[in-house]
Amino acid sequence: QTNASNLLNRLLSDGHRAYTRQISSSQGQLTAVFVGPLIDRPAAQQLLEQMRQDYQLSGLVVRYQIEAP
Repeated sequence: QTNASNLLNRLLSDGHRAYTRQISSSQGQLTAVFVGPLIDRPAAQQLLEQMRQDYQLSGLVVRYQIEAP
């Protein structure tokens, strides 16, 4: 949670649209950090490469889903 919050604040301060969501995994509940959404996949792939270079982050492109209230 703390690492995700720190990363989120760093991304936001650098001008990225970013947010967190709680996700379930085999390790239990985790806080995932998302950047976007973007309209097209090539732009998302380009942003992913930028994240890898600028922040040394691994990640993947996923379809944006609106969270139910």
